[in-house]
Amino acid sequence: MNLSESPLPQGMPQNLPGRPDRPTPPATASPADRRMVALIPGLGILATLGGVVAAGDNRLFAYLVLGLGIVVTAILVLLVRSWSARAQIREQAIQRSLDETRRQLATLEQAWEHSPALLFRTDVAGAWTQINASLAQALHRQPMELLGQGWWAKLDRRDQAAHDAPWREAIAQRQPVEMQCRYATPEGGKQWLQVSLTPLSEGPGFAGCVKLIEQEKALAATIAELEEQREILADSLKAAYFEWDIARGEIRLSPQWARLLGGEGGETITSSRELELATHPEDRGLVHAQAIATLNGANTYYHVDHRVRTRSGEWLWIESHGKVVDRGPDGSARRMIGINRDISIRKRLESALRDAEAHHRQVLDNMNEVIFRTDATGNWTALNAAWTELTGHQVDDSLGRPLQHYVHPEDRSEIYHLLRGLTEGKLAEVRHELRAAGKDGFDRWLELRMRPQKDDQGRLLGTTGTMHDVTDRHRAELELRRAKETAESANRVKTDFLANVSHEIRTPLHGIMGMTDLLLEGKVDQTQHEHLQLIRNSSAALLRTLNEVLDFSRIEAGKMGIELAEFALGQALETATKAHALAAAKKGLTLRLKVAPEVPDALTGDARRLQQVLDHLLDNAVKFTGKGEIELTVQTRAELSERVMLEFIVRDTGSGFTSQQRDNLFSAFSQVARPEDAKKSGVGLGLAIVKRLAEMMGGEVWAESVPGRGSTFHFTARFYRPNPLVGRALALPASSPRAEPKPKHCTGLTVLLVEDDELNQKVAASMLRNLGHYPTIVVNGADAIVAWETHRYDLVIMDLQLPLMGGIEAARYIREKEAARGGHQPIIALTAHGDSDYRARCKEVAISDFLVKPVEKDLLAEAVDRAAALSKAAPGQPAKAVTANRLLDLDAARARINNDEAMFRKILELFLMGYEQPLLRCRSAVKDGDAPALATAAHQLKGMAGNIGANTLRAAATQLERLGREAHRESFADGLEAVELALAEVLPELDRELGINKLASLAAS
Repeated sequence: MNLSESPLPQGMPQNLPGRPDRPTPPATASPADRRMVALIPGLGILATLGGVVAAGDNRLFAYLVLGLGIVVTAILVLLVRSWSARAQIREQAIQRSLDETRRQLATLEQAWEHSPALLFRTDVAGAWTQINASLAQALHRQPMELLGQGWWAKLDRRDQAAHDAPWREAIAQRQPVEMQCRYATPEGGKQWLQVSLTPLSEGPGFAGCVKLIEQEKALAATIAELEEQREILADSLKAAYFEWDIARGEIRLSPQWARLLGGEGGETITSSRELELATHPEDRGLVHAQAIATLNGANTYYHVDHRVRTRSGEWLWIESHGKVVDRGPDGSARRMIGINRDISIRKRLESALRDAEAHHRQVLDNMNEVIFRTDATGNWTALNAAWTELTGHQVDDSLGRPLQHYVHPEDRSEIYHLLRGLTEGKLAEVRHELRAAGKDGFDRWLELRMRPQKDDQGRLLGTTGTMHDVTDRHRAELELRRAKETAESANRVKTDFLANVSHEIRTPLHGIMGMTDLLLEGKVDQTQHEHLQLIRNSSAALLRTLNEVLDFSRIEAGKMGIELAEFALGQALETATKAHALAAAKKGLTLRLKVAPEVPDALTGDARRLQQVLDHLLDNAVKFTGKGEIELTVQTRAELSERVMLEFIVRDTGSGFTSQQRDNLFSAFSQVARPEDAKKSGVGLGLAIVKRLAEMMGGEVWAESVPGRGSTFHFTARFYRPNPLVGRALALPASSPRAEPKPKHCTGLTVLLVEDDELNQKVAASMLRNLGHYPTIVVNGADAIVAWETHRYDLVIMDLQLPLMGGIEAARYIREKEAARGGHQPIIALTAHGDSDYRARCKEVAISDFLVKPVEKDLLAEAVDRAAALSKAAPGQPAKAVTANRLLDLDAARARINNDEAMFRKILELFLMGYEQPLLRCRSAVKDGDAPALATAAHQLKGMAGNIGANTLRAAATQLERLGREAHRESFADGLEAVELALAEVLPELDRELGINKLASLAAS
């Protein structure tokens, strides 16, 4: 077996990088050895033959020699065989060792090739002869692209020049070299490398490795930038860094330390003893204690404020902050680092702040108001001395407790919800009055104001606020409230008294005027006619005075409102002037009416109040003008798209008045001195009523006069154009003037007349008979129900104040019966009570019409005609029942305007546009506790609800009005809530009704 010719495995490198070629040891014996083994048997035989020849004839000796040769030869053969066997075993062992070496070499080669380390090999000139895969990948190039090139070929030119000399010296002296350089990437960028080269121990060339140091370079740049920023920050903060080598007792301070002490910049090396000597004597104990606690591990950080002496001898406040960063195995501190910062300015500010706080505390403690601050949970963190003065509780005892702890038990729930709303961000401020429990048990009223305190992120830090003692004011308000309630009670007594007086006067007056009218219609002579006319005029004058007193009383009590409805201005002016034309003609006066062309005729406003104002002014003009003329002029004062301000001017040529008389002209119960030819009449309320009504209509009134040459009265009033876009109240009084011609009176109706006064029975019955109707008379509500149950009547005319059962109760009974069995009985209220309360009560039980005694025959005839039209609304079909508690009774509302669908639609639209105004006034009155204002606003809303048949809303508004009139302030909120709930139910129904009406009108067209 030729071992020398045994090849290495195919693909195995013949040597490893960095190792020279070495001779392979032999695997078998050499040829000389093999020849020696072959000669041994021959030598044995030759020796044996030589012995035989030498012995000659001595056969025995020859045989001995021959035998000895054979033995020797055999021994030699055995020895050769044994040696050959051992040689073969040794050869096999060498072969196995060689195989293992080759396997290890292959493994090393693969490990070198695939090592994550960036490895390479160059020739003596530095050209790459071998690189591993990791290096080629790191350089973003293929191995064949790099082999044969100098390792410096792709370096940045600046680095090539910088590393040329070190590289030549490494080649010449065959010594290791390491350098950092920038290597060009295929994309044109640069990457930092650290190249290490080592000469091969055997053979020429170098072996080396590469390390990517891009991140290290970036980190080093960042560290350098941070170091620079640290120096800049230290200079700007007047701070110096220190490092304390505790074992050596050496402290190094950055250059800023020297500058802080007034010297030149430069690192300072000192000892703890020297620093201690430079520290203010009063601060040395604190500094030493903090340092010991930190070194022993009791404190994590070393932190102390102290004073050190500068080069000028002044004391500088320093804040030292440090931490032990190295400890020995036994836990002993070996190194501390930290920072010293100049806080002299802060200390001066703190001293100034302490002085300011002391001054501020002194000011707060001398204030009468309680000033406080709480944390986020509502507990007090600051209180001034006023708290103790007001409540007797000590400030120190109160801190840490919530406000609710000192609030009267009855107020705690409300305060809790208010404070919760404040802390949850639902309220921006709390303003509330509460009762604080004093230490002596005496409750004081405090006005609380609180606001939240938040940080920049909007998180709640706490609250601040004040409390002001309003106990005296509360007592005054309580007394004022009691006085107001007493006054309101007295006013109600007065109102009730006037209502009763009105009733007691109107009832006989109705009989007097009615009987007078009946007599005037009969056959009487001239003297009797004159006497009857005097009675009629006197009764009218008495009625006028009564109406003035009642109107003024209603205005003073806030019970008279402006009720808006569409009307024709020309018709209203004609009615007003016609009423005074006869009186003017009797005195030989000319009465003129002038209306400017730009004045609109169709308006929305209170025509009845307008006529009342004009009636007063024209009546005075006729009364105080002896000769000449009276002129009523109407012109536009201001005009907008939805509103118009009109000016009414009444000019006469009478006696006039002086400037002194003008000052009291519009005062109540004041009468200007009249000329001798003028009759004294009235109680001096006419112009006072004019002034109030003008103001209620959004205008004003004034007068001008030249004594002896006449006077001119001006008054302005605001009106709306039809279907305006602004909210306002709505009401349609039965007696409102309309432009349509009066219909022909109906006849032949059966009428149930319910009246307890005998005179009024005769007057009303006679009027009805003269109109062609058939009255049946009963004297109380109980008899009226019996008559209604047993007979069918076309109409019921009923007084409200009746014995046994009143008219309201009788009407309610009739409506309840109708709700169960159908039908609708027209009912007219004929009463001496003309105020709004009685009108509202009549609407609640769906009374069809309302007449105030004394009533003229023409007004009675018109009311009967309206009732007759209502009863014939659906010929051949029973009318729908009107239920008092029904949500929205539109049919009854239509019936009240003779089923005029266009007018009804207008009423609904006006309600939708106008309900907000009285509702807002109700809310404002509830908030302010203003009972009269609430009653007035609720009364207006009640009338609007009644016009559209909104029974639930009307009932709620009636209840709210009653609460206002009786000043039950504790129930205001509940009453308002009921109104708003009812309104929320009505509005969708109205929207639906208007939509249905619109579709119906489109279909009809």
